[in-house]
Amino acid sequence: MIYFNSTDTTVNRLPLLQIISAAQTKIVDSDEIIVAKVCEMGMEYYLSRDLPKLVTNNIDQCLLEMFEPFGVDDWNKLFYTVHTVAPAILKGMEEKLGLTSEKLGASLYVLSEYRNMGSASALFALDALRRKSMDDGKSTTGEGLELGVLLGFGPSLTVETVGLWSFALE
Repeated sequence: MIYFNSTDTTVNRLPLLQIISAAQTKIVDSDEIIVAKVCEMGMEYYLSRDLPKLVTNNIDQCLLEMFEPFGVDDWNKLFYTVHTVAPAILKGMEEKLGLTSEKLGASLYVLSEYRNMGSASALFALDALRRKSMDDGKSTTGEGLELGVLLGFGPSLTVETVGLWSFALE
């Protein structure tokens, strides 16, 4: 479980989310799409121009494998937090999955404020989603929805898909 720890000592620890499933998918023929190299300053990442197209072409299959057992057949019934690699990835996902424009709002916000921070950007988007849900008076930490997904992208092209269950806000 993922908890929200308030600085207000009168507030109990509230569960925010529970991980219900996780999967990693390596996209076929993607060895040169995201390349990570150790360098003097740490790690350098090289991103192919084909990255947005590959994510777009494969994202529905990743989600289908994750959420079919839960009976999800409409991608707009999920909340989203996405590793903000590039605007073209978010736009491609929105179009491919038929998402309403606000579905990727937390990820777009993080991208506009911080740019690509690596996979940590998905956690920043998760926090932005939580805060917006609370500010808007939503019934759950996931925009009022129970099920959601956290997506991350890694070397070659691996797609990390984490299914999330959101708890009621009290």
